Amino acid sequence: MENYFIINPAAGNKSAESFIPAIEAAGQSHIHITTDSGGAETFVRKLAESGRPCRFYIVGGDGTLNEAVNGAFGCDNVQIGLIPAGTGNDFVRCFKNRDCFKNIDAQLAGKTMRIDTIKAVLDGKKETRFVNMANVGFDCNVVISKNEMKRRYSAESSAYFIGVFHELAKNYGQKIRAEFDDGFIYDDCQLLCTIANGRYCGGGFCSSPEAELSDGMIDVCVINKIGRLKLLSFFKKYHDGTYLDDPKADNIFVHRKTKRFAIELEEESGISIDGEIYYFKRAEFEAESKKIAFIVPDGADI
Repeated sequence: MENYFIINPAAGNKSAESFIPAIEAAGQSHIHITTDSGGAETFVRKLAESGRPCRFYIVGGDGTLNEAVNGAFGCDNVQIGLIPAGTGNDFVRCFKNRDCFKNIDAQLAGKTMRIDTIKAVLDGKKETRFVNMANVGFDCNVVISKNEMKRRYSAESSAYFIGVFHELAKNYGQKIRAEFDDGFIYDDCQLLCTIANGRYCGGGFCSSPEAELSDGMIDVCVINKIGRLKLLSFFKKYHDGTYLDDPKADNIFVHRKTKRFAIELEEESGISIDGEIYYFKRAEFEAESKKIAFIVPDGADI
C-alpha cells in the first residue's frame, strides 16, 4: 500500500509545511502540495478511482480532510489519515492521546477504523459528505465572522471567540422547520442547529457530547432563540458539553439522534460543513454507516 501525504499550506495555522522534514525523514517521498480549493479532493479521487491501494495522510485542517473524504467516498481501496494543521482541528478531538496524530511514525504504524459519513443534499442539487459537523444559524455565522476576523488578528485560537461576540452584537435567530425520521417536527425560531457525526466544533466546543463516529446515527441539536444573558449563562456548559445534564436546558435545547434529517428555511442562509460555507433553503441529511477507513495513529484511541 502506497502512502501519500497531501499538504495544504493555506490551512489554519499555516504549519502544514513544517511536517515535510519529518515525513522525508520517515522515508516517505510521495508528497503533494495543494495549490487551490478542491485540490485535495481531485488528487485523492484520481488515485482512488485507479484501484491502487493507497493511504492518504492529510496535513491540514478539517476542511482539507472533508475534501479527501469526498474524493475517497465509494472506493474501498483507500484509507484516510489526518495530521492536524488547521485552526480548530475539531475532528481529532474525538480521540484520546491526540498528540499522536502529529507523530509521523505513529501515523505510519496506525490501524484503521471504519467511520460514518453524513450525506448532505442542498436544495436538491449540491451533494456533499462530511465526517464531523454541519452548522446552521448562529454557529455558521460565527464561522463566517471568524474567517473575516482571522485576517485582522494574529491569534488563530481567538478568532472563534471574537466571532461569537461579534455575532452577539447583531440581531440573531431564524425561523426553521426541521424534520426527523421518527416524525418529530421542530417548527420554531432557532438560534442554531448542529448536524453532527463528531462531537466538536469551533475549536473545542463540545456541542454534540453524545455523538459517536461509527454508530450510524446523526446527532442533531437545535437551540431555541434565547436572550443574550441566558445564552451567555449556558455558554460554558455548551463549550464543555455538559448542557444536556442541566434540567434548565430542557426548554432551550432539542437534542435527538436520527438516521435522516431535513431542515428548511424561510430565506436562503448559510451552512458551514466542516468549515466550508454553502448557501441553501432546504437541506436533507442521511447517515451512511462506516463508509470511510480512517487511520488511527499508534497510541491514539477513540
